[in-house]
Amino acid sequence: MSNSIKQSDFTNSTNPQDLERRLFVGNLPTDHMTREEMEEIFSKYGKIRGYMYHGYGFVQYDRLEDVQAALDGEKGRLYKGYRLGKENCSALS
Repeated sequence: MSNSIKQSDFTNSTNPQDLERRLFVGNLPTDHMTREEMEEIFSKYGKIRGYMYHGYGFVQYDRLEDVQAALDGEKGRLYKGYRLGKENCSALS
């Protein structure tokens, strides 16, 4: 696991290009999930530029294609009994 992935300004940016490359993840069991576990789930879809999580989270990818791959690959995913909700952030704005 890379130690370079962290909460960053990328997850707070309102730039439309950043928003379309950002994945919203809801229903995260953050009291039962480590940073490494979150990275393990989402890093297989592409390079992560930053992340933030606390009950819900944001994963900032380098490319729009990576967001779509994560949406497709994690569809219906259960994590420790929680069904993770996922949405592209550009669809939320």
